Amino acid sequence: MKETALAFLAFVIGCLSGAVAGYCEYLSANGDEPSQVARIDAPEESIQFHLLTAQAAQERVNRYGGQFTGTEMVSVLIVAGWPHELLEDAMRVAWCESRWSPYARGDGGNSVGIFQLHNGWFGYAGEDPANWGSAEVNARVAYSVYRYDISRGYTEWKQWSCKP
Repeated sequence: MKETALAFLAFVIGCLSGAVAGYCEYLSANGDEPSQVARIDAPEESIQFHLLTAQAAQERVNRYGGQFTGTEMVSVLIVAGWPHELLEDAMRVAWCESRWSPYARGDGGNSVGIFQLHNGWFGYAGEDPANWGSAEVNARVAYSVYRYDISRGYTEWKQWSCKP
């Protein structure tokens, strides 16, 4: 609980001070796709900030349900290793697939998490499928699948029904 409060405080201070400019965008008022995906122009921001933000968001969703905010998703993607140039596309795909809900299930329960991954992909990426509800794990596996497709000459985002 203390870590969650500290991460939230760091986030609020960062937003108010402009230290994390571009990461403080939220969903549009009507709850549809973000009117503007978070301006992603500061990948050099402290990984510690992003780690705390992602952990606090996961704790909040684990406890109360719901979905991640745009700011939280940026942090999850950065911690999971997504490169700067793919963050906006990854945000759009994850939004379309799950509305950034880490416990989303689709395809009759065969697709899970923020990126709606199939169980077999977790083993390919060296992750335990039981951890599908961890946004960080789900994003890390999604990036592995994305790289797998690219390395084999497939089109970007081949494995997803949602495209950026």
